[in-house]
Amino acid sequence: MTDSTQSARAIEIFFSYAHEDEGLRDELEKHLSILKRQGVISGWHDRRIGAGREWEREIDAHLNTAQVILLLISPDFIASEYCWDVEVKRAMKRHEVGEARVIPVILRPVVWEGAPFGKLKALPTDAKPVTKWANQDEAFEDIARGIQVAISKLKEGTLEFPDRGSVWDDSEIPKGRIDYQLDYEKAREELQSIPDEFRRRQAEWQSEWEKCVADVNATRRYSGPGSADRQKKAVQALGEHLSDFAFDMLEMNTRLDEISPNLQTSARKLWEGCRDKNDREAAQKHRDSLEQLPVIPSPELNKLTELADQLEKVSRESRDLHKASRRMGDQLRTYVKTWELMGRFSESLMAEIQLWLND
Repeated sequence: MTDSTQSARAIEIFFSYAHEDEGLRDELEKHLSILKRQGVISGWHDRRIGAGREWEREIDAHLNTAQVILLLISPDFIASEYCWDVEVKRAMKRHEVGEARVIPVILRPVVWEGAPFGKLKALPTDAKPVTKWANQDEAFEDIARGIQVAISKLKEGTLEFPDRGSVWDDSEIPKGRIDYQLDYEKAREELQSIPDEFRRRQAEWQSEWEKCVADVNATRRYSGPGSADRQKKAVQALGEHLSDFAFDMLEMNTRLDEISPNLQTSARKLWEGCRDKNDREAAQKHRDSLEQLPVIPSPELNKLTELADQLEKVSRESRDLHKASRRMGDQLRTYVKTWELMGRFSESLMAEIQLWLND
């Protein structure tokens, strides 16, 4: 089996931790190295975020796709608003519906009984904090072995949450479980409408923009009475138009942000269901559906980036347009990044499915 095929089948582990515990997390990761080298797992934490990437969106993407989520418990973890309000809540929700396995790992002594994860079996053995062990290597070895057992059960389908059932036959999905097929189709339909709507709004905006620019240029050529006031009004109209389109882009990007994680989660779960059931026909069908996801061609996205650069230039040249054009440029760039992330996800998942089909 090739390394790429192993990687495609590796269980993704998400480390949820407070930055004060980074040293202990690093030690745990070392003890999991053998599982990585064997292609059993792939670990992810926020230090893996590349320069220039939006950290919150990157974390959410991995939190929504990881099959095993490790909560590294300590006083700093419990005190962290982000760990508690975002990562713990999302992790437990996915655990409760059977999307992921959550494992609390007690790093340092803290009162954690009564927490949302308080009823889950914690590691190390007897939930003894790592820092209380005379030999911390033994504590991390105990944790690594516990994680290894959980992963084996996950691959065997014997974890203590409901089975996923068939991903294509609604009648086989256990009552109370999320129907990933319906979630996927709904997100896909919503996504289909965005490129056409975007092009329509862009065409309308372009026409109005050219008209506003012509008005501004006309007022600059006019030097009679009230010319300054006319020019000010024309520039103000241009700024308002920029603002309106910026809010349009913000609305569309918000829709993308809502659709993207739903589509990514449901698409990956459909793929995992196909793989677990060894159903190559369903996997091929899912791969074909991913290939048909709507795209906005790169040249169009490049034009948006160029337009954002032009708007930055406008914002430097005219104080009155500064806020509107800067906001517009920021929203255009955000929209482009969001759409590109969606494209990279679908390409990556199609490649995983194809590797499995070719195996």
